[in-house]
Amino acid sequence: MNIRKLIYMVAIVAAAISCDKEETTETLPSLEGTLTVSGVQEFIHPGQTLTFAVEESVTHPEGGEVNYCWKVTPSMSRYDSTETPSFTHTFSDTLQTYTVYCSAYADGYNSTSSINYVTTVKGGKDGSVKGIDFSDKTFNVGDTTYYYTEIGEQTWLMNNVMTQTAGLAFADADIMSDVFGRFYSHEVYA
Repeated sequence: MNIRKLIYMVAIVAAAISCDKEETTETLPSLEGTLTVSGVQEFIHPGQTLTFAVEESVTHPEGGEVNYCWKVTPSMSRYDSTETPSFTHTFSDTLQTYTVYCSAYADGYNSTSSINYVTTVKGGKDGSVKGIDFSDKTFNVGDTTYYYTEIGEQTWLMNNVMTQTAGLAFADADIMSDVFGRFYSHEVYA
């Protein structure tokens, strides 16, 4: 009998033996409640600091201690564990979307998590809107500078008309006024 046949037969016997074993896994009980995080803003300024807090916390079914861990990617490579349900993070100047993870955990219980997203944006000529070379052609209305360019026979504004005293910002985030302008009702201009 050659060595290949012997190895093949041993592998078949080992597979048959392992199939007969009952695999037992322990299912851990869950913490109670829903983990909801407050302080999350969908759009922020580069370099802005936010404080997140557990708004609706989970509880230990037996009254034990619940701990929390936080991670903001890509800023952090590891979780930051804390006994308190709040966390402060300063975002970088890089324009990107960050993922904010929060997990509640306790010994002997399944953890529960919350995931949120925060995007740093920047208005103005060198801001988040990219892809068109806006020249230094500008005009001002109040404190707002509007950049424009000419494409063929048309004149295009880089940003929508905006005023901080009227209208609504996209996603209710004032930083977005500098990027997209504001949404106005008919009554504002009627």
